[in-house]
Amino acid sequence: MTNWNQIVREHGPPAYRVAWRILRHPQDCEDVLQEVFIEAHELFVRGEISHPRTFMNRLVTFRAIDLLRKRRITDSIDNSPIQDSSLWDPAAGPEATVINHEETLRLRSIVADLPPRQAAVFCLVHFEELSHDEIASTLEITNGAVAMALHKARAKLREVFDALRESD
Repeated sequence: MTNWNQIVREHGPPAYRVAWRILRHPQDCEDVLQEVFIEAHELFVRGEISHPRTFMNRLVTFRAIDLLRKRRITDSIDNSPIQDSSLWDPAAGPEATVINHEETLRLRSIVADLPPRQAAVFCLVHFEELSHDEIASTLEITNGAVAMALHKARAKLREVFDALRESD
């Protein structure tokens, strides 16, 4: 039997990366990981986790999306493009950086409004770059369900972005 410390050491950094790709905010990622590891530990002690990697990916993805829904990311000085070095591209210039940041915030907000399965599949495809097979295994659904959820998520996002473009 694998011990809990080994699971934390092995799966903590990848779990943080999953949370980071969805949330892009260190404190939010830490909050999600704390919640996930508390929940996972309870299940681990009861022997209910058979595949820690897929379980952790699934749980982190859903908890990160839940946090997006709760917090509705808002602009603040702490969340500005300058503070988020992953969005800062000096070659692009300040205007392009701000536009990129606003579009990223808008996308994350819209993803938070998707149904849970669609949001999870979209995040795992576009933020984690997992294959359909990996997503099906992680979420314990069929490849067809992955394809359908991704199609619906993209259609909804396209619909919302088209409406936003028309209103601008």
